[in-house]
Amino acid sequence: MTIAPPPAHVLSAGHPTGPCAVFVHGLEDGWHAWRRLAGCLGPSWRALALELPWRAGNDYRWRGAGTPAAWVGAGLAAAAGDRPHVVVGHSFGAKAALARVAAG
Repeated sequence: MTIAPPPAHVLSAGHPTGPCAVFVHGLEDGWHAWRRLAGCLGPSWRALALELPWRAGNDYRWRGAGTPAAWVGAGLAAAAGDRPHVVVGHSFGAKAALARVAAG
């Protein structure tokens, strides 16, 4: 099943050739929760936060559209282009990110 990539929000533009960090929020949370942490990265870091369908206030219809790992994979592929240097996840988002990594 092909999943449309979730939106990615730029938290820090960084340097074009600098490292990239992608943040994955937890269940009933949102991309904006990563702003403060992203601000702690150095100025060369590009920081992106995915807005995944399990964000706060969702209707849970996303569950039939693909696995959490597939949603994270689609977001990573679209947002980071090449592979990100680091993926940071919280709670359900961490589980989804680890499942994506384990899937290869």
